[in-house]
Amino acid sequence: MASHQITQRVGSKSTMKHILLSQRIIAVLLAISGVLANTESLVFRVPEGEYSSAELTTDNDPLLVLKNTNRAIGRFEVPIDNTRFEVELKGVVPGDTYQAKFCWTAANPVEINEIGFAVDKSSSLPQDKTLKSVVYLQVSGNSYPELRSPTVPINVSVAAVRFGIPVDMYATIIYIALLMTLVYLLNSHYDLYTMLRNF
Repeated sequence: MASHQITQRVGSKSTMKHILLSQRIIAVLLAISGVLANTESLVFRVPEGEYSSAELTTDNDPLLVLKNTNRAIGRFEVPIDNTRFEVELKGVVPGDTYQAKFCWTAANPVEINEIGFAVDKSSSLPQDKTLKSVVYLQVSGNSYPELRSPTVPINVSVAAVRFGIPVDMYATIIYIALLMTLVYLLNSHYDLYTMLRNF
């Protein structure tokens, strides 16, 4: 009877250690997720149609080219006067799904008022039936005193979505899986809870 009570106490103490370790890991992950506060994302599907060729590019317009790749990223100076800023996407595959992410630093406190995806005619000529796809955003300043610069740098990335997951997330998922496996293996040989508590 006494040995059963001792075993039960040891078992519940071990369970408490695992719960506390899990809580600390979750707290660290939540703290890290705060870094993503300056990111907006958009998932969109490219409709069927004939799109302008990826070879036909102009140096003046903001552009991301996804020809022969499933991910593109660019840094653009975006005006903060709440006008629509468009980034043209070349080389997208009709029928495919993509995720666009808009990222900026906390040093530039701005507000993203609108983000979206649109398909328009590539030119105003009536005989031209080709289409162009764009992601767009509208940005306004959100600081006091107001920002001195009329523009802020914003990173725009577009990645194909495969099996419901953007391809740029695969490396992160593999990293987290390997890290969890490592923690599990270490915890099975060492008492990580005690080591972390005494750290």
